[in-house]
Amino acid sequence: MKNGKPFGRRGADAGGRPHGQGRHRGDRAREEQVAVGTPRAVVDAAYTKKLFVPYDSVIPPSAKSFVKIQRAVVTSIVEGKNKLVAGDDVRDKFRTKLSTYLKRLGVKVVLGERLTERLAGNSFEKRTDKGTEIESDVQLLCGGFSPTTELIQKLDASLVTREGFIKVNNKLQLDSAQYANIYALGDASNSPAPKRMFYAGLQGKHLGAELALVARKAQSNVSKPFPKVEVVGTVLPLGPNGGVSQLPVMGGVVEILFSAHSAIAMLSVEQIYAEQLRAAQPRPVSCAGQRPSAPALATTLCV
Repeated sequence: MKNGKPFGRRGADAGGRPHGQGRHRGDRAREEQVAVGTPRAVVDAAYTKKLFVPYDSVIPPSAKSFVKIQRAVVTSIVEGKNKLVAGDDVRDKFRTKLSTYLKRLGVKVVLGERLTERLAGNSFEKRTDKGTEIESDVQLLCGGFSPTTELIQKLDASLVTREGFIKVNNKLQLDSAQYANIYALGDASNSPAPKRMFYAGLQGKHLGAELALVARKAQSNVSKPFPKVEVVGTVLPLGPNGGVSQLPVMGGVVEILFSAHSAIAMLSVEQIYAEQLRAAQPRPVSCAGQRPSAPALATTLCV
């Protein structure tokens, strides 16, 4: 970016030069892999306070398809809860190693505190509700999610938890005899299973197999509970050369990752475990050519 205007579509490198300037032609393939664009704040200090991610006003519409902010350094993490990755089922050893690794990287971790004001723009100083001062150039808002449960809320508000999840039993049915034909799974339910796509897929296969048996009149309703997840596999990268992992074996083996190759190895082990868990799930029963007799099975799925 120069004089407040972006370079051509190929942008600029980290040194502020247009890509290709001062380089050999043979570097073109490598240039295609480089994240392009540098914040306007590099050449216009007054713009820094306006720079806020992820709001759309940060990057002009004409540049959104190719501009990326690169070489950002995380200096602080403010977590409203009293522990890191509080929403994940990981061992205390995992959090201890994570805290140690972040300290080694020079990251300040503030737990159990929140910012006193809503992020409406960047500034160099922020203050938490307990008076802790945080200095940074750019603040990233990393919020969670809210399940879409309005349907059940209108049906019976008592079936929705204070956090907004649908109450279910271990068979993924609504926790009410009156609505035993309604099921909730994945992010929408308060099932103890991890809120991850993989486990939501397993819940779908499990419930599909059970309902197929009901449709064939092999059973009157869902009979098998969804298997309890004993240990959750987790890989948390901390930069290109390290991170922390918890393997879903032997009660949860926690390891420090020292390279990208280590992370790939950990993911491979988790994938093998996932395949074993998937193989243990009941297989869906085909209903082709069979016509269920009246009354038809009335089922509602909330995902």
